[in-house]
Amino acid sequence: MTKSRVFLIILVVIVLAVVVVGVVVDRKFGAIRTSPKVSHTTLVSESTRALAVVDAPNLKGFIERHFLQDTGIPPWALPLALPYEAALVVDADLGTNDLSPTIFINDKRLAPVILELLNGTPLPAPLSTWFSGAQMQREKPGVLTLKGSAKVEPGLLGQIRALWPNTDVGEPIQTEGGHLAEIILDNRDGSAVALVGAVMQTQGQNLGEIINEGRLGMIKDLAFVRIQADVTDDDTLNLRIEIECTPGAERGTVAMMGFALDFALAQAKSQATPMGISLEWQSEVVEKTVVYNITIKDWTPLLAFL
Repeated sequence: MTKSRVFLIILVVIVLAVVVVGVVVDRKFGAIRTSPKVSHTTLVSESTRALAVVDAPNLKGFIERHFLQDTGIPPWALPLALPYEAALVVDADLGTNDLSPTIFINDKRLAPVILELLNGTPLPAPLSTWFSGAQMQREKPGVLTLKGSAKVEPGLLGQIRALWPNTDVGEPIQTEGGHLAEIILDNRDGSAVALVGAVMQTQGQNLGEIINEGRLGMIKDLAFVRIQADVTDDDTLNLRIEIECTPGAERGTVAMMGFALDFALAQAKSQATPMGISLEWQSEVVEKTVVYNITIKDWTPLLAFL
């Protein structure tokens, strides 16, 4: 056998070994092939009443600064591993008292690793209750979903049905895009109130104070809450919060919607300032919407509590 033939055989064996290893690694870890981009909007329907979306690639710089120091992980590896997107999508049917939350991840790679990690890690409340016993599944390449369920306390549900009898809300909600994180709560039929009540219930809080027609009537004109979050290179956290009222809401009612947030921000600032955290905000009323622009600096020491 000539040397050239021996070399060819060795080369073929090496190539086959690499292919076999690649197949095994990809099957076990999903580290080779790239999953397609799939938007959370594929899960959004006319029943969707809440969205929380994270643009994972936008986290790259923040993760490098705070979580990869001294880990030995090369900078080029992070973009290959980060998912394209993650979201919490909540559908609501107040007629049947069903809240249907879904956690969605559009993985780029490492789907088996993500599944093993999330299915083996306890979720925080209220997710631990809503997804109790559920397992995240890979529906198809690029689509990982965890589906749960929740109920609204009957007394609260009755008040919601009385105050928001119209369940035909029109167009489904959608995010603007281009932000690190976005949250939208749709209260056109009282679903946002139902969702808040469901969260409080999982945390053992007393719903008696909000199961009161007078109190709920104060926010009857609340239509949407939108939150957008971005982090700058110097770790400044910028938040934009929009509290939108129904078209028929009076201007005084619109302004009143911001009072509770003003109070909450003032309380948060009183606690943040001694910790060296800077919290400042400005607000304005634009037609039927109260808009808050909030700047939080030097907040990263709070990461130590995670």
